[in-house]
Amino acid sequence: MPIGHQHTTYPALRAALSVLPGWGPVTIRLFLRELRGVWRGAKAPIDPRAEYAARHLGLTSPVSPDLPGLARLAADAHTDPRDLECALVRLTLVHQHRWMGPCPGGDLCAVLT
Repeated sequence: MPIGHQHTTYPALRAALSVLPGWGPVTIRLFLRELRGVWRGAKAPIDPRAEYAARHLGLTSPVSPDLPGLARLAADAHTDPRDLECALVRLTLVHQHRWMGPCPGGDLCAVLT
């Protein structure tokens, strides 16, 4: 029986995938994120780096950056929530590499100060 039929919760899917050769925590998180909304039980939590970028951009409340809020924002932008989450993660990664240039937020960016 396929993994998705045996394990219907995120922790169970994560545990089942962790036994695959070469599948570490990052690969599993990315895989299950891409299946969020497609595969029952693949309800990966939002990546903390996406939460950080969303707060930085003022897209979510600092108290509750959540998947439903980002899903609504993605719907308003006519994009897939998973693509928005990926873009937010990339923004955080760019902020971690100061050599890539200044933040588009300019002097208002609290991350690079």
